[in-house]
Amino acid sequence: MVVSHRAFVVLLGFLGHVQLAAAVCYYPNGLSESDPAYQPCNQIQSSVSMCCATSRTNPPSGPFANGLTADTCLPNGMCQNIVQWTSPGGQVTYNYSYFRDQCTDAQWSSNKCLNVCRTGQSDGSTAAMTPCDNTANSTQWCCGRNNTACCNTPDAITLAQVLGLSSSTSSSISAATATSTSSPTTSSTSGMSPVASSASSGLSTGAKAGIGVGVGVGELALIFLLGFFFVRRQRASSGSPPTARLPPPTNDATAGKTIHEKSAGPETTRYELQGE
Repeated sequence: MVVSHRAFVVLLGFLGHVQLAAAVCYYPNGLSESDPAYQPCNQIQSSVSMCCATSRTNPPSGPFANGLTADTCLPNGMCQNIVQWTSPGGQVTYNYSYFRDQCTDAQWSSNKCLNVCRTGQSDGSTAAMTPCDNTANSTQWCCGRNNTACCNTPDAITLAQVLGLSSSTSSSISAATATSTSSPTTSSTSGMSPVASSASSGLSTGAKAGIGVGVGVGELALIFLLGFFFVRRQRASSGSPPTARLPPPTNDATAGKTIHEKSAGPETTRYELQGE
């Protein structure tokens, strides 16, 4: 059975909606979220994932006048929300907020659940959080909105750059991200150098000798061809000298004698007299 491209796309969309409808997002206390706007960040079936309000109709960075904006899932498990505010004077600003929302694991026992800020009411609701360096990939966070009191203290929450990775792997990713952000050109160059050096050092002595012989033969062949074309061009430009035009041959009777012509008479007859 042949399925058209349009039908295949429609089928994938239908399966995606079925999967989203079957996914359930749980708060740390085990209660589920009934708002369909909250969906798993990882859409792979049967995988544990944090949830964010990604299905709101007002897109990220949309105006507040159009309602709540959709969240963006961050690699560290946080939900980023950006909303556009317009002052009475017409000035436009953007407000950034970060939340720990739900997880698809009802027990919250998986390392794919961001198990932080669970005290009090936060255990049964979303929890606002503040990055200590005011960026989305901050490694230190504090519970609460616009709260930086815990920063640089033992109470600060350390988050991995990618949720679920070990601390050593997360530190490597964080260092690589910082290096690429500060000097991307230097990072790229240093990353290419080891590959080039290992490739050159891996050549055997025989391979190096073969390369040297091949280069020498190629140079000789090139010199020979250039010389051949140079000689050929010189011959074509010089050409052969023109052949001298010789006088017509004479018979034995008149050889060595001077021929005189006598003017013709009225009858227009010419007579030739032999020279003395």
